[in-house]
Amino acid sequence: MKKARKKSVYKKKANNYLRLIGLGIVSVIVYFLLSIIGSQFSFSPKIPTSFLFPDQTTWVEPWDSLSAIQSRWDVVGTPCFSIAERGILDMLCQSAGLKSKQVWDKNYQIKVVGTVKGQPSIGSATNAYWGGLTLYNNNGSDTNYGELAVEAGVSPFQEDIVSRVVSLTDNNSSNLLATVPWTWYNFTIIYSPKTNGSYMYYVNNRLVKTVTNAPLQGNPDIFIVCESVVAGSPSDDSHAHCQFGPITVTGKPL
Repeated sequence: MKKARKKSVYKKKANNYLRLIGLGIVSVIVYFLLSIIGSQFSFSPKIPTSFLFPDQTTWVEPWDSLSAIQSRWDVVGTPCFSIAERGILDMLCQSAGLKSKQVWDKNYQIKVVGTVKGQPSIGSATNAYWGGLTLYNNNGSDTNYGELAVEAGVSPFQEDIVSRVVSLTDNNSSNLLATVPWTWYNFTIIYSPKTNGSYMYYVNNRLVKTVTNAPLQGNPDIFIVCESVVAGSPSDDSHAHCQFGPITVTGKPL
């Protein structure tokens, strides 16, 4: 009987060891599978992409060559741009810009992403500058658009020379945050036809302004501007220096 009991005790211990070994193996397998699954997904916060439609596409302006730029953009004002290096557009202007020849359907969500920096140019008569990225109504109206800009001292903010990011929606301006001249800022403008036309403005991937009830009246293009005075203003021997990184637009092209 004692031998039988000893065998039973040994058998129980052996079974317990086997269970522990089995649990250890299962834990290793589960950890391995979770590590594989986790590597396939990113859980970092991202700019929302609500209201996307299946037939939207992405358009990228890489600033690859002057001839290619002129084939994709129309010059507004006196030409004052060059390529500082591949992928960076350099503008030294008093008041000029580029408008994309590509137009986007206002009935679909449109997302515009780009990097901008600005400062007064060397030898400028003033410290004013404006470097703006704009989703611009293509029907000729100057009062129907959404824009983010780095600026100091340009109308409607010329009352004080303070570097900052501003937004403009249909000529309604907002002072958003202080900036450092000649520092890159990442801009995202998201327009949605929902809620009678709404804009979400992001700076460095942070939502800084939301506007509703601001519908685009026409199908927009992309407009970038570099200026030290408002278009049409008298010359004051000032110039702004702006640079733009690649611009990405997601929407339905026309």
